[in-house]
Amino acid sequence: MKKLNNFIKNVGADKVLHFAFGGWAVSVASPFGVLAMAIMFAIIMILSIVKEKYLDEEFDSGDINAAFLGCFTAFMAYIPAAVMLN
Repeated sequence: MKKLNNFIKNVGADKVLHFAFGGWAVSVASPFGVLAMAIMFAIIMILSIVKEKYLDEEFDSGDINAAFLGCFTAFMAYIPAAVMLN
């Protein structure tokens, strides 16, 4: 647990949350297929940019990158499952 806490402290809780929420949101769309996942991916990226630009005190592209990585990870994890089911 100490290693996880140190990781979150070094990376930043906001980036961890962007990554986790992006991955979760794309995963939630997975039962509806790849198109739904791609739409969710786009929505999350738009919301991340809007949040950074208008809601945060300081623009941090690292948060947007973390959201992208979370969405991308969930998307890539879906591909082997989709191939195995077909």
